[in-house]
Amino acid sequence: ARFACSEIKGSPTRATPRHDDASVAHAIAPTPTPRTVRKHSPLGLLPRALLGSHQWPFAAATRARTMSWELRLWLPTLPESLRDVDFSKVERRTDLYALGLGDDVGVKRRNGTDLEIKRREKRKKRGAEKWRKTKVEATEEATWISCEKQRAKCTLPPPHDNIKVEVADVRFENGVSSKSVAFEKGKPHELYAACGSVMGLGEDWTADDLQGALGPAGFVGGYPTALLRFVSSPDERTNNDR
Repeated sequence: ARFACSEIKGSPTRATPRHDDASVAHAIAPTPTPRTVRKHSPLGLLPRALLGSHQWPFAAATRARTMSWELRLWLPTLPESLRDVDFSKVERRTDLYALGLGDDVGVKRRNGTDLEIKRREKRKKRGAEKWRKTKVEATEEATWISCEKQRAKCTLPPPHDNIKVEVADVRFENGVSSKSVAFEKGKPHELYAACGSVMGLGEDWTADDLQGALGPAGFVGGYPTALLRFVSSPDERTNNDR
């Protein structure tokens, strides 16, 4: 079965105040391999702390929110059930992503302006992840790469109609492109059931089953994982795996 897709509209990020998120990072991260990038100037001077598993020159503000569980797939082509997506009627956006981080934290400038940090709080064996989003300010210059996105939101038939599915055509500044399918707004077992339906895996599938369906070029993970796969050099991937 093929599933209907509708237009997805961008909206400002809303955040719930949290008073335990005053962590900051002031040390310079490992220098990425030189490439075409954009840089933003320092905005202030803040104390030093640790950000996730890496030190990085950004300061987390007190406004943060824990996001719902997400299962994101990356693959060269969309599965048969999603190939009717019309990318001429979807949201188009170009974000900037900071380089030099691991797969558990992402720093981006949404539409090239608003600065955000996403930190992974949990990851399940079959790939479902829970992230926490924070508004931030930069304290040092950073190295960035642009990422063009065309995104559509799909509606699945019952019993998976409560799951939000984002289908995206993604192209990084270095010329690498990929399809991304994200299952959102549900508990891990609900995301897995929806994924099994879309990917033709049935209900009782394993991580190996999913990898087989994605193919050798496909993988599971958020945008930080994609940056390591598509943008970072082999040396940077090794450093981030330590």
